[in-house]
Amino acid sequence: MYKVLAMAVIMCSTVPFLQADTQERGDVPVNKILVAYASKYGSTAGVAEAVAKSLREAGAAVDVANVQDVKSVKEYTAVVVGSGVYMGKWKSDAIKFLKKNKADLNTKPVAFFQVCLQVKENTPENHQKAEKFFKKAKETITPIDTISFAGALTYSKLGFFMRTMLKMAKTPEADSRDWPAIAAWSKKVYPLLTK
Repeated sequence: MYKVLAMAVIMCSTVPFLQADTQERGDVPVNKILVAYASKYGSTAGVAEAVAKSLREAGAAVDVANVQDVKSVKEYTAVVVGSGVYMGKWKSDAIKFLKKNKADLNTKPVAFFQVCLQVKENTPENHQKAEKFFKKAKETITPIDTISFAGALTYSKLGFFMRTMLKMAKTPEADSRDWPAIAAWSKKVYPLLTK
C-alpha cells in the first residue's frame, strides 16, 4: 500500500511540471497562425508563403493554405487572409471564406493583405486608391491591419480576356513583388497577431 501511495504522490507532483516543461520547450505552439490566401495565377500564393516564412522567423507556428482547402480556423490563435484583386475586387472565394468563418474569426486577431496592380507604382496616392479594394472584406471582418502589395504579371498565365485588356493598356510583364516590404510588414504585424 505504501508503494501505491508513493507512486500516486510522485505522479501528481510531476504531471504539472511535465506540462509546463513541454510548453517552455515549445512543443506546444503558443502562437499558431494560419495564412490563408486566394490566388488565381500564383502571385498571391507566393506572397502568402513569404508572409508565413517571416512569421515563423518571428517565433510562430504557421500553416499556409488556399482558402478553399481550409476546413476550420478554430485551432489557430490568429489568421492572416490575403487575396488577389481582380477588376477592383477580392476573389470571391476569399470573401466566402471570411463569411463562412466569421464567428470564429471575430474571436481572434485577423490581418488582411491584398495583391494588386494598383500599387505597382509605390505611391501614397496609389495605396489610398487600393484601400477601397478591402471594402467587402472589411464589411465581414474588422482587421487589425491591412496592406497592399504589388504582384507579378505573366501574360502566359492569364486568360484571353485579361491578357487582351492588359496588352491594350500597355501593361508590361513584370514581377513587382517587394520581398523586403512583405517581410517588414509580416514582422510589424506579428506582435498584433499575438496579443
